[in-house]
Amino acid sequence: MADSSDFAALVARCEAAGEAVAAAKKGGAPKDDVAAKVAALLALKEKITALDPAHPLAIPQKKKKGAAAAPAPAVGADGEKKLSKKEQKRLARGEAPGKKKEKDPNRWAVDPEKAKAKAEKARLKAEAKAKAEAEDVDAKAPPTPKGDRKILAKAMAKTYNPTDVEAAWQDWWEASGWYGCDAAETKKRPASERFVMVIPPPNVTGSLHLGHALTAAIEDCLTRWHRMRGDATLYVPGTDHAGIATQSVV
Repeated sequence: MADSSDFAALVARCEAAGEAVAAAKKGGAPKDDVAAKVAALLALKEKITALDPAHPLAIPQKKKKGAAAAPAPAVGADGEKKLSKKEQKRLARGEAPGKKKEKDPNRWAVDPEKAKAKAEKARLKAEAKAKAEAEDVDAKAPPTPKGDRKILAKAMAKTYNPTDVEAAWQDWWEASGWYGCDAAETKKRPASERFVMVIPPPNVTGSLHLGHALTAAIEDCLTRWHRMRGDATLYVPGTDHAGIATQSVV
């Protein structure tokens, strides 16, 4: 190994070069400048590697494929503790080995300006909603007794309110018997007043997907329409029927 003072000066230059690279990257220096500083740092590291391969600033030797990895010594040739790769990178950036990056203790603190802006936005939204409801006073349906046909509002609301629009209809449909179907009465009906739709139950390949949902929704609407006309209806939904997919699995 070279003279200890010369080697120490080389190490100091390498550390300074590492700090210069870190400062250039952090300061947004041009790519050419950063590349030149990195090249200078690597040249110094190569010199250190040639003199002392076990030094923390030396370039780690790549392992050959298939070769058994030799156990890394716990200490370097000079008796100092060997640094990990992460600590070597920190040292190259100019950071002290083993020193963890300090986190801002107030990083989760609420920004007063942002909180104020958010509160103001919520207030304006609430005011706009209250104003819309006040203007839509005639568009709100009055309460409907359970089982009676829905009492509609005087005017149409500017915005869709599902709670108000859909209320009372289900109770009226159930009370009116739209979902009932008497088998004995059905036999007396002519064929033109019967509506039956049957889909086979799930088979070995049956798995629900969006196509089934869309198809079932359309079929459900058709069945409801016939039932509200007074027809005797029967709808047995399923998922799929036998086909090539079934045959290939079975």
